[in-house]
Amino acid sequence: MNRWFLMLAVVLALVFAAGDCRSQDVLSLTLKALEGDAEAQVDLGRYYFLGEEVEKDPVKAVEWFRKAAEQGYADAQNCLGLCFMNGQGVEKDPVKAVEWFRKAAEQGFADAQSCLGWCFMNGQGVEKDPVKAVEWFRKAIEQENIYAQRYLGSCYMNGRGVEKDVAQAFKWFEKAAEQGDVTTQILLGGYYMYGMDVEKNPAKAVEWYTKAAEQGDVEAQFILGTCYMDGKGVEKDLTRAAQWFRKAAEQGKALAQILLGLDYMKGDGVEKDPVQGAEWFRKAAEQGDPSAKFYLGWCYRKGEGVEKDLTKAVELLRKAAEQGVDDAQKALDEINARKD
Repeated sequence: MNRWFLMLAVVLALVFAAGDCRSQDVLSLTLKALEGDAEAQVDLGRYYFLGEEVEKDPVKAVEWFRKAAEQGYADAQNCLGLCFMNGQGVEKDPVKAVEWFRKAAEQGFADAQSCLGWCFMNGQGVEKDPVKAVEWFRKAIEQENIYAQRYLGSCYMNGRGVEKDVAQAFKWFEKAAEQGDVTTQILLGGYYMYGMDVEKNPAKAVEWYTKAAEQGDVEAQFILGTCYMDGKGVEKDLTRAAQWFRKAAEQGKALAQILLGLDYMKGDGVEKDPVQGAEWFRKAAEQGDPSAKFYLGWCYRKGEGVEKDLTKAVELLRKAAEQGVDDAQKALDEINARKD
């Protein structure tokens, strides 16, 4: 009984003193982890790694992953390998990453098999060996691992570790995409939109972009917006274009912010609202986008959506011109000519 009280005191000291206790789950998980429960240790490591329920702390995450990994827990071994590969919570060390991936892969952990294959394909932590990479990808694919399906598709597309075979490449790409792999969905969208190694089919491209966009992928949302704006693979629909631009813009995609700003300036797909337009230009300009600086400068020059302010206009136009926007330099020349 005293042992439990002592352990509870330790846990409370750890989580409350750090000010990072957010839920009963963390307390319960920490108790199990301190008892040596490997599953709890890796789950707690994920909480710290992602900053879910606790303050984000990759170093602490690695500590918990290591405890579980040293018990032979494959999931933790894979997580620890990823930390070493990416230098998150620990100094980057691809060789150590491979060691942990291999431990998990040899236990049949599919994600680790896929990661180990990637290491052999790219010569990270091991000598490059595309044939061995393909072997590991195939092992992971036996468990329907979507990353391995994508990687094997790439191998067939580029003839790495296997003989080039476009049909096989598309077979594996589509398997991964059908399981919801956003990266592959966008990749297939590009292949079908531009007719790369497959018959051009913009409508099919839009289908794949839509699947990725509906999962919240910002790039897919932006691309889908351009499809509706230009009528590529779908009937032109400026309202839907603006809707997808908004989704991407709200995730910080600067080009989507600019296009949404232009929509508000012109009333394309949305009710005309120069104030909103200028605000979206500002958001993109604050990210350093030169075109956004030009458009915001134009707004200040003309008094569109903001109070007219020639000083701010010149400042923004100059910055845009310095970043290579020709129209910004032309606008500056016009302003200077009128002063003369």
